[in-house]
Amino acid sequence: MPNNRLDFESIDQVEVFKENGDVIGTVKVSGVRSIEAAIEKALQQLPEAKDPEAYVFKVSNLSDGTERRYRLNAHGHVKLII
Repeated sequence: MPNNRLDFESIDQVEVFKENGDVIGTVKVSGVRSIEAAIEKALQQLPEAKDPEAYVFKVSNLSDGTERRYRLNAHGHVKLII
Protein backbone atom coordinates (compact mmCIF):
# COMPACT_ATOMS: atom_id res chain seq x y z
CA MET A 1 0.00 0.00 0.00
CA PRO A 2 1.46 3.40 -0.94
CA ASN A 3 2.12 6.05 1.67
CA ASN A 4 -1.08 8.01 2.24
CA ARG A 5 0.54 10.89 4.13
CA LEU A 6 1.20 14.39 2.88
CA ASP A 7 4.79 15.13 3.90
CA PHE A 8 5.83 18.75 4.20
CA GLU A 9 8.81 18.23 1.88
CA SER A 10 6.57 16.81 -0.83
CA ILE A 11 4.03 19.63 -1.19
CA ASP A 12 3.90 20.64 -4.85
CA GLN A 13 0.67 22.54 -5.38
CA VAL A 14 -2.05 24.47 -3.56
CA GLU A 15 -5.46 25.06 -5.14
CA VAL A 16 -7.73 27.71 -3.64
CA PHE A 17 -11.51 27.30 -3.90
CA LYS A 18 -14.49 29.39 -2.89
CA GLU A 19 -17.10 27.71 -0.68
CA ASN A 20 -19.29 27.11 -3.74
CA GLY A 21 -16.48 25.17 -5.47
CA ASP A 22 -15.29 27.86 -7.89
CA VAL A 23 -11.51 27.78 -8.33
CA ILE A 24 -9.76 31.03 -7.43
CA GLY A 25 -6.33 29.84 -8.46
CA THR A 26 -3.65 27.18 -8.44
CA VAL A 27 -0.13 27.83 -7.18
CA LYS A 28 2.95 25.62 -7.53
CA VAL A 29 4.91 25.68 -4.28
CA SER A 30 8.25 24.28 -3.17
CA GLY A 31 10.56 24.63 -0.22
CA VAL A 32 7.81 24.99 2.37
CA ARG A 33 8.13 23.45 5.82
CA SER A 34 4.47 23.26 6.81
CA ILE A 35 0.92 23.19 5.51
CA GLU A 36 0.47 26.70 6.92
CA ALA A 37 3.48 27.97 4.95
CA ALA A 38 2.18 26.41 1.73
CA ILE A 39 -1.23 28.05 2.18
CA GLU A 40 0.36 31.40 3.06
CA LYS A 41 2.57 31.24 -0.03
CA ALA A 42 -0.47 30.51 -2.20
CA LEU A 43 -2.39 33.45 -0.72
CA GLN A 44 0.55 35.79 -1.36
CA GLN A 45 0.59 34.79 -5.04
CA LEU A 46 -3.18 35.18 -5.48
CA PRO A 47 -4.07 38.84 -4.89
CA GLU A 48 -7.75 38.13 -5.61
CA ALA A 49 -7.88 35.90 -2.50
CA LYS A 50 -8.96 38.54 0.01
CA ASP A 51 -10.64 36.57 2.82
CA PRO A 52 -8.66 33.37 3.57
CA GLU A 53 -11.23 32.07 6.07
CA ALA A 54 -13.81 31.87 3.27
CA TYR A 55 -11.77 29.45 1.15
CA VAL A 56 -10.93 25.76 0.94
CA PHE A 57 -7.30 24.87 0.20
CA LYS A 58 -6.40 21.63 -1.58
CA VAL A 59 -2.75 20.87 -0.82
CA SER A 60 -1.25 18.23 -3.13
CA ASN A 61 1.77 16.07 -3.80
CA LEU A 62 1.55 15.62 -7.56
CA SER A 63 4.14 12.84 -7.79
CA ASP A 64 2.14 10.32 -5.74
CA GLY A 65 -1.36 11.80 -5.99
CA THR A 66 -1.77 12.52 -2.28
CA GLU A 67 -3.98 15.51 -1.52
CA ARG A 68 -5.77 16.95 1.48
CA ARG A 69 -8.27 19.77 1.91
CA TYR A 70 -7.92 22.42 4.61
CA ARG A 71 -9.69 25.52 5.90
CA LEU A 72 -8.56 28.37 8.11
CA ASN A 73 -10.69 28.94 11.20
CA ALA A 74 -11.54 32.36 12.65
CA HIS A 75 -8.25 32.40 14.56
CA GLY A 76 -6.17 31.68 11.44
CA HIS A 77 -5.40 28.07 12.37
CA VAL A 78 -5.30 25.43 9.63
CA LYS A 79 -7.87 22.65 10.03
CA LEU A 80 -8.05 19.43 8.03
CA ILE A 81 -11.39 18.79 6.32
CA ILE A 82 -12.38 15.16 6.82
